[in-house]
Amino acid sequence: MSYESSAATKNASVGAVAALCNSGFIRVYSGTRPATPDSALSSNTLLATFVFGATAFGAASSGIATANAIASVTAVASGIASFARVFQSDGTTVIGDLNCGTSVNDITFPTLSFVSGATISCTSLALFISANTLVFDGNSFLVFAGSLLVPYICDVLESFGQYFNNGVGGEQTTTMTANAPTVTDPLFRRYQGPGNVVVAVEITNDIAIGGASATTAYNDIVAYCAARRSVGWKVIITSCLSRTVSGLPNFNTIRDAVNANIASNWPTFADGYANWASDPIMGIDGAENNTTYFSGDGVHPNNVGYARLAPYVAAAIQSLGYK
Repeated sequence: MSYESSAATKNASVGAVAALCNSGFIRVYSGTRPATPDSALSSNTLLATFVFGATAFGAASSGIATANAIASVTAVASGIASFARVFQSDGTTVIGDLNCGTSVNDITFPTLSFVSGATISCTSLALFISANTLVFDGNSFLVFAGSLLVPYICDVLESFGQYFNNGVGGEQTTTMTANAPTVTDPLFRRYQGPGNVVVAVEITNDIAIGGASATTAYNDIVAYCAARRSVGWKVIITSCLSRTVSGLPNFNTIRDAVNANIASNWPTFADGYANWASDPIMGIDGAENNTTYFSGDGVHPNNVGYARLAPYVAAAIQSLGYK
């Protein structure tokens, strides 16, 4: 097992950084974020400057410190906010850089489109200790009716400092791909730990809701994985389970073809494969009718079923060297 800091050590570490911010400044810029906080600005435009209070952050908990209220300011230039640089109270000593976003990011604003002369508010700012980050991205399998799939998986893993469940009911693969640059990918840059893993749980809605053919459904999940890997994520892909779909009696014919293609080719576009379709009970055609493991809606497992599926994902993650 690799070294891991205690909760108290994580809190002390982030608390020390937070204290440096007292009465400091947050300068928001447009343009490309420099490679490191020690790198000079390059063609970046200052859009706005926020000021921390005398006590910039609340007490750290679980390695996280959340900023106390930050007063709104007036933008001094127009542009798209891409990052913020944090300075100590002397206005010159750099503490660090932050990614900007409207949600799920280091520092957030109602909009990233700053207009000179407009009032700009900061909606959130948090400091975190770097660690392995695990993100679950996908459909309602992750969130349906108190789904315990994610907790079941994380209960057997030790290597990850934090995990995020980005599951959305009705999410299709193409929507995942479209949303990931603003919802999932910022978590990679934000938590620069030794490893960042995303688990992709989809395909089923691409077929059942989106009407994708076997070829299209396969190509869609490959495109999602390729895009995440280009950012630096290690990607775990799950196979597609059986489902009852009104008006689509050949759903399982399509999903079987997709699963076969994934089983043969996943090493070319992903880093690990959780092959739920190989399970002798839950992976077979018509398994959704087995109410011991499924909820009875023709789609979702129940938590007994999720407990059976979780080890496939955990094993795939552990195959990458994580504990």
